[in-house]
Amino acid sequence: MAEAPDPDIRERTFLYSVRAVRMYEYICNQGKSASGVILGEQFLRCATTLGAAVDEAQHAESRAEYAAKMAEAAKEAREGLYWLRLMKDTDTVPSKRIVPFELDTREIIGLLSTRTAGTRPRATARRGR
Repeated sequence: MAEAPDPDIRERTFLYSVRAVRMYEYICNQGKSASGVILGEQFLRCATTLGAAVDEAQHAESRAEYAAKMAEAAKEAREGLYWLRLMKDTDTVPSKRIVPFELDTREIIGLLSTRTAGTRPRATARRGR
């Protein structure tokens, strides 16, 4: 692989996924509405896919594959922010539980962005017609 494995981001996103599982269990145990449970499921999917994509990137066979997996993880993290905001604004989960998740998600997005910077194909300038 062209990129060195990154155990720090791997562990951080794994623990993020664990926290997402616990948040989902909290939602279910609090007897939230069906819509609240669905919002929790959507976030859980994003968080666990994020962790899985980062884990897969550590075993990529090429720089392009590494970049693609890390970009997929960043996309899932950005989508996760949406579900977090929705859970907060609908009072599915108290703000005090969501805000730390939002901050962590933004930090993870930043870390993922630095790992994919320079690995994307550059756009070529189009000539006028």
